[in-house]
Amino acid sequence: MANNMCKVVTGVVLILEKDNKILLFKRNMPNKIAYGKFCLPGGTVEHNESIIQTVSREAYEEIGIVINPCDVQIVHLQRLREKYDLVSQVTEQILMLYFAVITFWKGEPKNLEPEKHSDLGWFDKDALPQNMFEYNVLGLNDIKSSIPFSEYGWQVVYNQAVTEEVVSEKIL
Repeated sequence: MANNMCKVVTGVVLILEKDNKILLFKRNMPNKIAYGKFCLPGGTVEHNESIIQTVSREAYEEIGIVINPCDVQIVHLQRLREKYDLVSQVTEQILMLYFAVITFWKGEPKNLEPEKHSDLGWFDKDALPQNMFEYNVLGLNDIKSSIPFSEYGWQVVYNQAVTEEVVSEKIL
């Protein structure tokens, strides 16, 4: 029997907002996701850690700020087909990203992981860099449109017979 299980990785994306600007940095790790692109801060959930705890930990580890858990607002969930084998047509890894808006924190953001990131700075929400990680852009656009959940990496294929049958029933 074939193993139909895939790995699901859970992560957080931090949207720090100040004066209609958001904090971004450029990824500078070759062979890693979003290399050379501007990204929102974030990271993966560790064992025995809640989503809110992850937001707080990643904010402290990556940019040196302290966030009160009460000040974290989860605004979007994005599901990505991250690793897909075209030959076997098997999804090997899915990434679930929780987007969190934070408007209050203690400390001044700074780049604490220069080996991973560069060019930390504030960018106008309405004039984001051209070279921005596409899934961050899609998430920000979905949030702007009040869409709480999105999926990327799948083509939706409907069974034609079932679709026609359902449509016929609704018309009658």
